[in-house]
Amino acid sequence: MKAHLMPNPEAIDLLGRALLPNGTEEACAIRCRDPDTMELVLASTVQPGIRLLCHVESLGVIEGIVAENTPGGRCLIHVQATTAHLSRLGARLAWHRRRATEASRARDHDGVIPRFNTVRVRTETGSDTTGILLSLSMTEATLRLTTHVEIGTTLAIGRRRATVVRYTDDGLAARFFLPLRPEDVTPDIVL
Repeated sequence: MKAHLMPNPEAIDLLGRALLPNGTEEACAIRCRDPDTMELVLASTVQPGIRLLCHVESLGVIEGIVAENTPGGRCLIHVQATTAHLSRLGARLAWHRRRATEASRARDHDGVIPRFNTVRVRTETGSDTTGILLSLSMTEATLRLTTHVEIGTTLAIGRRRATVVRYTDDGLAARFFLPLRPEDVTPDIVL
């Protein structure tokens, strides 16, 4: 099924599977603006008032009641969940929005994976730790540390000063105060 949702910068589009009232499962696309109401695109039409169960990627199982059908095979559902569950859904949606915003920003420069990837990292409080460089570009380094560092923290990565700008799946990304020269960004770089 190829689902088309109208663009909305505030909404997060995810894929999932819906359990229909007749007991069959159907692939669906889900547009989430907030944790209370979601828009589903299904091949089947589901009547208002019907309870749906959806498994949404990276959100989990969501139970809701169809509020209305809209053109194009869409239906709006009101999510049925406890306050705590709605809060968790809201946090996950916020994470997806941040992630989508970061992904939409094109990287300024191509990166490399350094051969000499062990690096000394010093925090602004003066504590030293060892980091593993995962990738490096003229403006940023992605690294894994043994200690937790907050976003906005100033670091010395080797001899380069940087600020932690985001967390990644493997660690964190830090933006250099001054960019590296393009000719220095090679797999043989040592910070």
